[in-house]
Amino acid sequence: MNYSIPEVNLNLRYYIGDRSDTIKTVQRKIKKYLKSEKVDYTHKSIYSAIYNALVYYQAVSDLPIPGETDKKTFLENTVSQINDDYKYLSEKYNTPEHNVIQMRARIKSPINAMDKILTKIEEYVKSGRDLRRLNESLRDFIGIRVVVDCPPEIKAQGKQAESDFCYKVFNDLVEYHGIRRQLLGESPLEKDYDFIAVNTDDDPTKLERIKKRAINREFKLDPEIENVFIPKSRPKFIEDYDKFVKDYRLYPKPHLYQRMHICAHPHYSSAIHKRPLPNYITPPLSSNPAIEYQVCTTKEDAWADASHLEYKDRPFHRLGIPLLVELDSKKDKLRLLRLDECIKDFYGYSFKDMFNIKYQDFLNLFNTAQRDDILAGKVKIEFDEELEEYVLEKSPTTLVLYEDKNIEFVNGLLHTSSREELQRFFEANNLRNNSIYIDKLRNSKKSSPKLKIYSFNQSAKRKLTRDDKFSEIVLDEEPEK
Repeated sequence: MNYSIPEVNLNLRYYIGDRSDTIKTVQRKIKKYLKSEKVDYTHKSIYSAIYNALVYYQAVSDLPIPGETDKKTFLENTVSQINDDYKYLSEKYNTPEHNVIQMRARIKSPINAMDKILTKIEEYVKSGRDLRRLNESLRDFIGIRVVVDCPPEIKAQGKQAESDFCYKVFNDLVEYHGIRRQLLGESPLEKDYDFIAVNTDDDPTKLERIKKRAINREFKLDPEIENVFIPKSRPKFIEDYDKFVKDYRLYPKPHLYQRMHICAHPHYSSAIHKRPLPNYITPPLSSNPAIEYQVCTTKEDAWADASHLEYKDRPFHRLGIPLLVELDSKKDKLRLLRLDECIKDFYGYSFKDMFNIKYQDFLNLFNTAQRDDILAGKVKIEFDEELEEYVLEKSPTTLVLYEDKNIEFVNGLLHTSSREELQRFFEANNLRNNSIYIDKLRNSKKSSPKLKIYSFNQSAKRKLTRDDKFSEIVLDEEPEK
């Protein structure tokens, strides 16, 4: 049997199309590959999980197509729900003098979503888990952040009082969506969610591991030196539904990230249209879209943001732009930001700084194909003084900003997994033992090509100006040179 390396490039940094077209392209490549009778059981399991995860991502992140249907997308419903949450909490806590409640949301970019998918697949393979449950680990594709700026009278009482107040807001939010009715087995109301337990049949010790980390003080930073407050306790009402909550406030992550996370299937999840899968793709056991709420204080929010990469460390790629939902202060309502606003928020530069044109002019003056080329960096925009109009010129700048250590993810994963890890994985996924194939892979001398992204912002060799643009993305077949 010929086990050739499959021609499915899972690194979205290599692609230059828009988010929807790129995901569909990768899915088509996976389907074409899996149609082959030569595909072994291990590859079928892994590539099926990737395909299903991309379907899941599409379900939660698809933008509405104007005029196509009156039915709201999952994302539209989520934005409406966030506004409902904001109205409820702000009316309860905000005053004319002080806005206690701030809310916003982020939908992972395609690049970050794929990175999360592949990271989780590696965890599943190495821990011997069932990949049909992969979607259960992807519930944070939509993260809704509730940031609590405690009233002055609460702040005056000290940090523990601020912590207790934050828990109170969290409690109000989840009770509003029926967490107690769910616990008591009562009939849900229309706005109620189906809250999801942290532990699953496939990972029954997850909550225990989260708590153990803090008890053992497994931090990479010192809380006292960093002036990070870890609560001494939390209100008892949290214990009533503890099984649903990842309490990173009481049990911070290694870099002292502190928020409360809770995931749920909203009431509109069931309305998602589920497309039938071809018989050569292993179906998932879970496909209902979920959302994740993240609740924290303003100080905890600022700490988490400060630990992220600075703008200058983010090489621009159109598939790296997340979708953002933020408050429109004029209308006191949350809305999905436009592309130029997302770019400004995420990269720190205005659309005009990046592309030498105002966003509205960009939309009005160029057709879809031209806009795609501009965003991909294949052409750049110049203003012709004589003609008094914008013209497109082929972009001359070609600078390496990114190298991927292994774009052949699946084969790389099989190379690095031990025989024991793979055996557990085969058993968990009801697969045949592919040890002979793994031996063939280990003996293979063929090196995987490296991917280089040509972009702008900052190079390892020199800094660039905002006028620099990237022109193309190429596959380097001789990375050692």
